[in-house]
Amino acid sequence: MTERAELLDALNIAFAQKYHSMAQYVLDAEPYIKAGQERLLPVIGDLAAMDHEAMRLLAEAIESREGIAQPGVMDPQFSTLNYLDLDYLANALYETLERQKSYYEGMRQRFGSDPDAQSVFAMLCSTTTEQLSRLRAARD
Repeated sequence: MTERAELLDALNIAFAQKYHSMAQYVLDAEPYIKAGQERLLPVIGDLAAMDHEAMRLLAEAIESREGIAQPGVMDPQFSTLNYLDLDYLANALYETLERQKSYYEGMRQRFGSDPDAQSVFAMLCSTTTEQLSRLRAARD
């Protein structure tokens, strides 16, 4: 596989993660919300909006390399998250964001010789760090 093909695969994995935004799924999953948990909803809504913007930028990065943005399939884990407690879902979202950040950091190193790819994965690392920080603050 060529480096271009590997990069397009990596970008499409990131695209699929943002296309199937877990933050958006949490909002759509009709979570059980206990008193005091309402504060999480607008933060998770903001995280979903950040995912949507990252997805748009990833699609542009893929298309600029003459690739096709491929959303793939939704993570089957999502189907187990309906109607659960919002704190539980926020913790699951946090763990998902940590895994995504680790992936983006690895891809940033892997494609370090490509300044454009480096920029895309650096943006994803930065955005995900901000998402983790905002979610952590809302959970405390």
